[in-house]
Amino acid sequence: MEHTFLLLIFFRKDRVMFCQAVPVFAEGKEWEMNYRLILRAGVEDLRNTVLYVTAASFYHLRVNGHFVAMGPARTARGYARVDEISLTADHCQGKNEIEIEVAGYACSSLSTVRQASFVCAELRRGSEVLLATGREGDFSGFCKSSALQRVERYSQQRHFCEVYDFRKECLPISLAPLALDLSYLPRVAPYPTFLDRMWVDGACSQGRFFSDASLTYTPMRVNETLDATWQSFPTDQLESQAHRWLCQQRRVRTSGEKNFPMTLSAGEYAIFDLGRVEAGRFLWSAEILEEADVVLGCSEVGTADEFFFTGSTVRNVIEWILPRGEVAPESFEPYAARYAILMVRSGKLTVTGFGIQSYAFDCSGFSQRFARDTELRKVYAAAVRTFAHNAVDLYTDCPSRERAGFLCDSYFSGKTEYFLTGKSMVEDAFLENYRLYRGDGSLPDGALPMCYPSDHIGRWIPQWNLWYLLEVAEYLTERRPDLDRELFRASVYGVIHRMEKYENADGLLERLPSWNFVESTRANRWTQDRKLSYEFSLCCGIGCDGPTV
Repeated sequence: MEHTFLLLIFFRKDRVMFCQAVPVFAEGKEWEMNYRLILRAGVEDLRNTVLYVTAASFYHLRVNGHFVAMGPARTARGYARVDEISLTADHCQGKNEIEIEVAGYACSSLSTVRQASFVCAELRRGSEVLLATGREGDFSGFCKSSALQRVERYSQQRHFCEVYDFRKECLPISLAPLALDLSYLPRVAPYPTFLDRMWVDGACSQGRFFSDASLTYTPMRVNETLDATWQSFPTDQLESQAHRWLCQQRRVRTSGEKNFPMTLSAGEYAIFDLGRVEAGRFLWSAEILEEADVVLGCSEVGTADEFFFTGSTVRNVIEWILPRGEVAPESFEPYAARYAILMVRSGKLTVTGFGIQSYAFDCSGFSQRFARDTELRKVYAAAVRTFAHNAVDLYTDCPSRERAGFLCDSYFSGKTEYFLTGKSMVEDAFLENYRLYRGDGSLPDGALPMCYPSDHIGRWIPQWNLWYLLEVAEYLTERRPDLDRELFRASVYGVIHRMEKYENADGLLERLPSWNFVESTRANRWTQDRKLSYEFSLCCGIGCDGPTV
């Protein structure tokens, strides 16, 4: 189905986002980590209706059982961007069911701001409000018990792994209105595409596996040490450690390519090759012949015959416990991968399909370039896809481990968006988020976070603040000269005044504080003439060899 998304470029103060809806969540659960809430409502006629919806941290919208959208676009603390989604195309005769699933993470990360979980939704036909959260009898609330709560962090930068037990039913819960200090904004970045579904024909290899405790497993610091900075569940309370389990299984290839359907029993695996690195939600289907425990691993590297993870500190695993019958599991979060492996811990199943659904900038209208030059055409296509994966709701540094809105990267992404589209809609949103940033005392006055929206935990990169100045200057002179420059005065002069105290007699900046970062190489050793902290490896998990002098 095609869906119409109503796009507003800039916030108008006279625009009413919600007429009657108020933020709600499961009563007493808004600050619980990794709580999954479902709202359901029925409506007779969806023709000429628009759903206004926002949430924290993320929502999925399904209508009549079909996936429609994921959102909202991320923004600054104290704000929420509202999606406006036409549901006319989803109308069917009889009762129509609207389902909004919310993942309330309520933890610190580099990809969202930590805040109380909530959802606010309103279905309108013109000025008539058909459904509204907080209005008695409109939405029913359920705890998605099948999404296990006490699981590992996916990464320090993002939130939690996905572990599901489909034997558990959704439990009815009470919804409570929340008194939040929250301002609503329209979505500014274009709506992403969810229409592309890339299915593989079958497995590229199969084999058997067995446990081997001698195989390397690298603990994630945030899971091993519970602290108030990066929230996680204590290791002894985890309901699953699927990543560790997968890492300590020795695999033996037994056969090559195999088309669907394919039957896998306990101790067997299948590897799938998506053909190139894709970013999106995993989808697969199977008939469960005997109750099964299945672990999916994914990686951007590997071969058709051998699965292995990258060296990046992420937990690229999803686990499902599945009862007998037909199932169509999906991931909630997006992942980046070329190779995936399904490993059957117990039970027996026949896999009938495997693929991934896109979650990316819509590039369908882009013109083809370099038509006569095969190599340049490949480079251009790769550049477009890289941009699409990293420009969904704001500019990100990667579509996997962090999905974080870092400065510096954004300088080049801004050039790219304007080159490809002649517009700067994602950059409009990205820079607006930084304009809306208000310090909480964790950063020096005038300093901007290295990435935002995020919980940067007192870290900032002075060099990235300077990249912000370069990007804003180019943005206002080349891409958006129509904008009032006063919008940026506070953020730009805040950075300038912060840097003035480090200017030396030669007009250069000397002995900048905090995390001075050049790049992910040993060049990062030579940023100061005094001992540096080892923040780079602690924050990103790659690159440095230890404290430097």
